[in-house]
Amino acid sequence: MSRTWLLHALLVILLAIAALVLVRLHSAAAETPSGIDAASIYESRCAGCHGPAAAFAGSCLKLKEDLLAGRYSGRDAEALLREGHGRLNPDEVAAVCTFLRAQIEAR
Repeated sequence: MSRTWLLHALLVILLAIAALVLVRLHSAAAETPSGIDAASIYESRCAGCHGPAAAFAGSCLKLKEDLLAGRYSGRDAEALLREGHGRLNPDEVAAVCTFLRAQIEAR
């Protein structure tokens, strides 16, 4: 009986953690400029090469004095996007960068 109780307790804890993560990610997506759904843009235009946003931001990007930069290259990621990487318009660049910053800050 105690083993069943322990499994149920563990399941409840995991569900609570998953709910908190989803709330934080949803909040991050809602804070983008111009009401653009940056999470959808990332998913459709970026994830095919870069993988899930949280994993990409956590492993490949960093905040360097409020600049979104490549973790290893130090290159300005927003400038890279403005130069045409991803073929995003200026509003989409701003939204995706805000979204990725939020992914880093949520860690």
